Amino acid sequence: MAIRRKLTRLCRITGGLAVCFLCIWSAAHSAPCISAAPASPGNLERVSSYAFLPAAHPVGQASLTVATGWLEDAFPALSPETAVVQLVRHDYARARFTRLFPARPPEPSSRETICYGRSGAGRKLLAYRFGTGENVLIVTFAIHGWEDNFEQDGQLLVDTGNLLIETLTDQYASLIVPGDWTVYVLPCLNPDGLYDGWTCDGPGRCTTHSLNEDGLSEEGSGMDLNRCFPYRFSSDYSPRNYCGSEPLRAREALALAQFTQSVMGDGLNILIDTHGWYQQIIPSGDRSGTLFQTFSDYFPGNSYASLRSADGYYSAWAAYTLGYDACLFEFPHVSSAQDFQEKGYGQDYVDAICAILEAYGSDAL
Repeated sequence: MAIRRKLTRLCRITGGLAVCFLCIWSAAHSAPCISAAPASPGNLERVSSYAFLPAAHPVGQASLTVATGWLEDAFPALSPETAVVQLVRHDYARARFTRLFPARPPEPSSRETICYGRSGAGRKLLAYRFGTGENVLIVTFAIHGWEDNFEQDGQLLVDTGNLLIETLTDQYASLIVPGDWTVYVLPCLNPDGLYDGWTCDGPGRCTTHSLNEDGLSEEGSGMDLNRCFPYRFSSDYSPRNYCGSEPLRAREALALAQFTQSVMGDGLNILIDTHGWYQQIIPSGDRSGTLFQTFSDYFPGNSYASLRSADGYYSAWAAYTLGYDACLFEFPHVSSAQDFQEKGYGQDYVDAICAILEAYGSDAL
């Protein structure tokens, strides 16, 4: 009660948002006070003060508004039991807070969220699973946080991954036949590069951290996650394709390799790695295969290339080391996010993935 009276008095004195960091301890959880920087630019930076406390802590009533769940992604140091609380007045501030921090709906029963590792900077690496069938499809996005056309253009790939997640959630019953498919969507393989990087010729395209000789993650030379896998690996010290002298010298690469190996099914194993903007379809099979044929139906201008000579590529490693039927897909050229949206490439891509699922059982697969 004494804490509540002090917080209420502080709200009255400031007449608006109470600018403070509080350490509120719970006997049940013993959660420490943590000050953490947001994981990415955006709305979080406009709210300057937080108090961190266990989600079940009895400090409520009208003077506190709680935002839970998705904030864990922006504050990777927080435990799953932690909530973020901002002190607000009873009038305009409440509406503003609600607008900045929309509530995340409950996880649908058709979908499971998996944290398969942490980035060099500590961000969660997330995969979303649909179904539990013996055939496995992995779809990945933004292994390069920055591609080549404009700043942070990898965000369009992440957006496409999120659109695929929404579609699989909404159309689960019609797309995922029980016992047939397990689908994993990994919307952002390189979050540090996307949000902390600054170039398509170094950190941004690459990670912002790599592993040192002791296996510890340190900031410095970013790792090109699509050149560092142990298939035809060759050392590269250029800023654009830096991969050092040994494969898998980044947390993100190690976690991805372990995940890709661990989820293989007893039936088909298919992997699609999504890039931009070279307008290509690069499968492990030939032009007659289902992956190339299906993508060609939706992106008829994309050219064919073989994955066989792709040195150090994630998809090539999955294909020729693990046995996945793999494909590296390159979106056609775009000049801006608006250009991408107006051309409908994101929806076309999602439709192509759905068509691949529906083609299950065909001779081509």
